[in-house]
Amino acid sequence: MELENCAENPELVGTCFLKRKEELQVYEKYCQNKPRSEVVWRQCGDSLFFQECQKKLDHKLSLDAYLLKPVQRITKYQLMLKVHTVKMSAIQ
Repeated sequence: MELENCAENPELVGTCFLKRKEELQVYEKYCQNKPRSEVVWRQCGDSLFFQECQKKLDHKLSLDAYLLKPVQRITKYQLMLKVHTVKMSAIQ
């Protein structure tokens, strides 16, 4: 079951996340290590290596912006689940 399919059956959202519980655990580690990656980025972000990589890949955003994406995604999931819970409570 994909999350997109839950639009028609919002009561299945929680099940979708539970089925992917082990896959989502990587976000836990990632978020725990995010402060460390920020420290490393502050120390090395201005290096020529990262600037060259960004230029070669034609990326508009710097690496630290991409490193933030998974953290944003997991908080978005949390918000979706809270909204879903509130809607389900209102229905019942």
